[in-house]
Amino acid sequence: MQRLSIAISAVVFLSGVDVIVAQRATAASVNCSYDVCLKECVRRGTTANGCNKWCGDAMTERKNAGQCKK
Repeated sequence: MQRLSIAISAVVFLSGVDVIVAQRATAASVNCSYDVCLKECVRRGTTANGCNKWCGDAMTERKNAGQCKK
């Protein structure tokens, strides 16, 4: 039972980290440069590892939405 509680706590913590990363990266203006996204995200205090995934997903979404050239 204690292991289950620890596992649930870890999932909740990691979910919270994902929300913080997304909010900080979203605050940056829309751009189509992965490098600019990554620099801005890191500048706002998020770790590079957290920003790598978010910026990659953001670039894919923006291209699919027609905001950036493919």
